[in-house]
Amino acid sequence: MNIIGNYYNSISSDILYDYPISSISGATSTKTNLSAAKIRNRGFDLQLDARLLTGKVNWNFSTNISVNRNKVVSMGGLDDIISTSERSVGSHITKEGYPIGSFYGYNAIGIMSKADYANALLDREIYLQNGNKFPEGYELKGPAVSSYSLDALSYGNVIWEDVNGDGLITTDDKTIIGDAYPDFTGGFSTSLSWKGIDFSASFAYSYGGEVINFQDYYLYNMEGSGNQYAIVADRYISDEQPGRNNVPIASRISTPNTSLKLSSYYVEDASFFRCANITLGYTLPQRWMNKLHIASCRVYFSGDNLFTITPYRGYNPEVSYKSSNLMPGFDWGCYPLSRIYSVGLNLTF
Repeated sequence: MNIIGNYYNSISSDILYDYPISSISGATSTKTNLSAAKIRNRGFDLQLDARLLTGKVNWNFSTNISVNRNKVVSMGGLDDIISTSERSVGSHITKEGYPIGSFYGYNAIGIMSKADYANALLDREIYLQNGNKFPEGYELKGPAVSSYSLDALSYGNVIWEDVNGDGLITTDDKTIIGDAYPDFTGGFSTSLSWKGIDFSASFAYSYGGEVINFQDYYLYNMEGSGNQYAIVADRYISDEQPGRNNVPIASRISTPNTSLKLSSYYVEDASFFRCANITLGYTLPQRWMNKLHIASCRVYFSGDNLFTITPYRGYNPEVSYKSSNLMPGFDWGCYPLSRIYSVGLNLTF
């Protein structure tokens, strides 16, 4: 048995950054070093290799686990970096004290009931009477909303977290709603051989990572503009039929309250367990090969990416649509991993 462990605490400085500049110069950014910025990666790796059986039957087993914690220690005097993805949506933020490219959006905390709606109407009266603002020190009776227009206000709407506590849902209420970095990753593999038969299998896993599934922009918008996920069939209809999936009421038109702006609704668990490879082979007896003047002959069958177990609704939980390090874990209809079956023949003369 062999055990290998590594611990690391890496601080990176002089970070390369595409600094935005005026497009009148002929470019929109220039590459520079942020000399005072610091990024920390801290974690450990542990690997175990074992020879379980030797002799007529050989059996080997190997496993590993990795834990990494990424953190922006210092922005070097730079403001928070908000990265814009598809549909001009600011989806990621790089901020001191948090991982690079944390997910940035609105946090959904519930669905508005009819009682919440009635209280929001009372708040609306105060809001309008005071010149489209609340009096200082006023405490909301209902949930904070992004618009007190009657066209936008409805029970069944999403209740958003009022991060700054001003009684209105605005861009100032966007907050960190997750990140792409898993709590731990790892894998294991095994191989067996007996006489001429050999078998090997390898698996990989990841736990705690998240993905922004931006396909929800269409598939989960509740507007009827396109096909929707099957779970929306069990949506909120009334207080008596609230649904089971915390899905808001359907609306034919987009409104500030019902439209699923980039929010915690888009963030999905990207944990997975994957069968990376299984191979079964057979090496023909040497006495047969000697008659044919062949040193060895092995036939085999192999399968790659045979299955993935994951709660993620997209094709691949390891997706990263954006090439920028500032926007990890973003899915916008990326192509799935291919499942590959192979049959082969190895000849040695």
